[in-house]
Amino acid sequence: RDAMVMLAKVLEVGDSLQTALDQAVQSSVRVTGAERGFILLFDGKDQVTVRSAFNLPADSFHPDRFRLSFGAVTRTVREGRPIRSKNLASDSRFDGHGSVEALGLNSLLAVPIPQGDKVAGVLYLDSTSKEKAFTDEDEALLVRFATFFGRTLRLVLASHERVMQLSSLEAALSAAMKDLQARYRFDALIGDSERMRSLRATLDQI
Repeated sequence: RDAMVMLAKVLEVGDSLQTALDQAVQSSVRVTGAERGFILLFDGKDQVTVRSAFNLPADSFHPDRFRLSFGAVTRTVREGRPIRSKNLASDSRFDGHGSVEALGLNSLLAVPIPQGDKVAGVLYLDSTSKEKAFTDEDEALLVRFATFFGRTLRLVLASHERVMQLSSLEAALSAAMKDLQARYRFDALIGDSERMRSLRATLDQI
C-alpha cells in the first residue's frame, strides 16, 4: 500500500522526467527516514549517472555533495538485486571502500530500478546516523516501489523522448520556413487563374 501511495505522488507530477525523479527520491527518503537519497540512471553510454538527489549538504560547493558508495551501486546493477547494510563499519563487503569511510556512512540501501529484464538504474539511500539502520521492511517497500516506478519511468522516458523529437522537428521547420521566406515572396506571384489560386493555397499550407 505504501509503495502505491509513493507511486501516486510521482504520477501527480505529470510527464516531466526530472520532476518524477525528484519526487521518487524525496518520497523514498521520507518514508524510510534515510539521510540522503539519489537516483542514478543509465545514460546512452551504459554508464550510471546521478539524475536526482535529495537532502544534500546545504553548501553547494561541499566536496562530498555528490559522493556515494559507487561500489554498492555497481554491485546492485551487476547482481540485479538490493544491497543493504545495517552497519557498514562491520560489513566485510565494504572493506576498502574509501567513500564509505570518508563520508562516515553507517548504513545504506541500494535497490535496482527494473525495466523488463534490464536494470534501468538504482535508487540509493544512505545515512550517517548510528540510530538509523535500514530494515527488512524498508528494503521490501523500496523493492515494490522501484518495480512500479520502473514501469512508470518507461512511459515517462518515452514521452520525454517524443517531446524532444517534436522540439527538434519544430526547430528544423522554423529554420526551413525562415530560409524559404527569405528566398521566395509568395505575394509576388502574379495571376488569378484556377491553377495559380491552387498554387498559392498549397504554398500557404506548406
